[in-house]
Amino acid sequence: MPAKKNSKIKMNIKQLENLALFTDELFRKYSTGFICERYPKGCCSITSDLLGAALLLEGYSNVKKVYQGWNKDGSHAWIDLEGIIIDITFYQFENNKKNLPYVGMITPWHESFGGRIEEIINPEVEIRHWRSNFKHTGVIIEMLRRFLRNLI
Repeated sequence: MPAKKNSKIKMNIKQLENLALFTDELFRKYSTGFICERYPKGCCSITSDLLGAALLLEGYSNVKKVYQGWNKDGSHAWIDLEGIIIDITFYQFENNKKNLPYVGMITPWHESFGGRIEEIINPEVEIRHWRSNFKHTGVIIEMLRRFLRNLI
């Protein structure tokens, strides 16, 4: 694994927004089969796991997957990168009409889910897990890693 990078220095909000849009495009393109057939609905975990894995493999630190419990919309997960939320499937919920991922500080809507659990992502474990369930895992990881390398 490459040396750790200070994420705040490496990416500004605009770059994070571009990363979120690119991740969303990849999942829209490759959403086939049981796991992502209804993308973005029900895909917050896989998008968070694979984006988090790519960030870590490219040397970014302080990457966590955040699980929130339940609210009226269901349950949800996203990436927390040094206090900035990267929520690829934010728009799967009815109250978010922009049809875009969310990048920014935690919102009251995010906080409305009960019980916050932060998980440290293990890239190898996540990739192996999703590869056995989602045939496009390798392609998505490689394209995300390439995108991240080009941000430098």
